Amino acid sequence: MTAEQISFTEQIPIAPIKGIVPGYEHLTQKSVLAFLYAYENYLNDFDWFIKADDDTYLIIEHLKKFLSKQNSSEPITFGYNFKVIVPQGYHSGGASYVLSRESLRRFHEAHKDPTSNCRKDEGSEDVEIANCLRTKGVYPGKSLDKENRELFHPLSFTDHFRGYFPDWLLKYAENSLRTHYDCCSDETISFHYVSPEEQYLMNFLLYRAHPTSNIIKSNRSST
Repeated sequence: MTAEQISFTEQIPIAPIKGIVPGYEHLTQKSVLAFLYAYENYLNDFDWFIKADDDTYLIIEHLKKFLSKQNSSEPITFGYNFKVIVPQGYHSGGASYVLSRESLRRFHEAHKDPTSNCRKDEGSEDVEIANCLRTKGVYPGKSLDKENRELFHPLSFTDHFRGYFPDWLLKYAENSLRTHYDCCSDETISFHYVSPEEQYLMNFLLYRAHPTSNIIKSNRSST
């Protein structure tokens, strides 16, 4: 890392979670400990708790709008739905997924219950988290807009737009895959496999380039 990058990361409020083992192969452990830490320190402060990778791009305004219509007292989660492996399916970890406050409470309960057999580490993180939640009746909700377009996405925008879908996604996806302008909701929440350069680009296009407002200003100046 460069000196600038190190300086930036030192300013980020990172939770002092103990016992984490470095490495992608320990992603289950990282997520479990993070959710338990959130339960112990923030359960009564927030309605929703989200897990996202470092190559996930989130549009927070859309996330807040979507969650404002949901009930955090229900044992429910939201994300990109896969239909395989776990009873009732599970959410793509890369696309990010959200636990309601009640879901987080039950997740903590499950890890305190020796009969639940919730994994502390190893396995596929998104699968293991979902398996654990199912032991306490937490179910995956539907994350689609009114036109049945996805809000969370396990691939980059380019891949979804062009229809560059790997075989595993074709087999796993709960909902029919769409392409081009129908690929993603107008109120999309997330994309995965987004490089740092692409994240800066998306941030610029979403928050700094305002073609509509510029046209309005131009029209006003010409009248």
